[in-house]
Amino acid sequence: MSTILSVMPKIPLAKIAGLVIAAVVGFMLGLVFWNDPQPPQTPPIVSEAEPVIADLEKEIPKNFTDYSVVRTGWTGQSTSGSPITVPGYDFTVSDQSLPGLLVHPRRVNDELVVPAQSIDDVWGFVHEHFAAAGFKSLTSDSYIRGDETCTIMHEFGSVQLELRCRGEKLEKSLAEQAKPFVDLYLRAHAGLKAGDLMYGPMVVRSQNPSGPIGASKIAGYDLAEAVVRHGGDSFVALFYGHQGKWHYITEAYDEFGFSCSDITKDPQARKAFRHQWCYQYENDEGLRKLDLSAPTEVI
Repeated sequence: MSTILSVMPKIPLAKIAGLVIAAVVGFMLGLVFWNDPQPPQTPPIVSEAEPVIADLEKEIPKNFTDYSVVRTGWTGQSTSGSPITVPGYDFTVSDQSLPGLLVHPRRVNDELVVPAQSIDDVWGFVHEHFAAAGFKSLTSDSYIRGDETCTIMHEFGSVQLELRCRGEKLEKSLAEQAKPFVDLYLRAHAGLKAGDLMYGPMVVRSQNPSGPIGASKIAGYDLAEAVVRHGGDSFVALFYGHQGKWHYITEAYDEFGFSCSDITKDPQARKAFRHQWCYQYENDEGLRKLDLSAPTEVI
């Protein structure tokens, strides 16, 4: 044994201590990472046209500087839309959920620019991109690939374009994404049936943080909003995600109307919604940003 010890390299005690500390710190960080609660994932929207839409969203403003481009879908308002029936699902999906683009003159100092560039040229630019992507011309204003059809809507004399795509696979993916949120909403509204409900559009805030309500400020939490229509009226429903599950919180007519007291009833919802806008209806105190140290803080 003494011979073995005599030939082993001598390691300074300081170096040994450093290695031990590094190992302990690495182990503790591993535990923190392992135990860090992750927000839930939502099923992706499957669209044949997504690469084309993403490319047009980027290229139209570069080539037509008088125009702005925005995605269709979430607006933050309780819009209605028309119902889409999806086989296998009792609720309907709003056609406002369908992916696409809105092209319109850009604004300068909140005033619409009178475009010097023709919207007809933009229309042709969109057509060229769909043809290049392998979509076949179906009519003078629509293209198709697989079961997905994209229509370019333009009224004569207008300076706006609207592009929307739809198809069975796309609509099914919208319903799949909506299903867990619809179930939570129905559970919170006794007497309401899935067949009474039209769902969408919706937004998951970690994926699209811009707007009055943004991504959650607390790690491990997520927020989602969705337009829900039933009984002839529309609402914006609010959800939070934590530890792999979504939870329904409350609803309002727009993103500035979520009740502060409804949110603070659930400690987890309160964490998820920290520093987001809500409305303090008690004593008509008005719009606030939610804080953890007090029910609300005035901004």
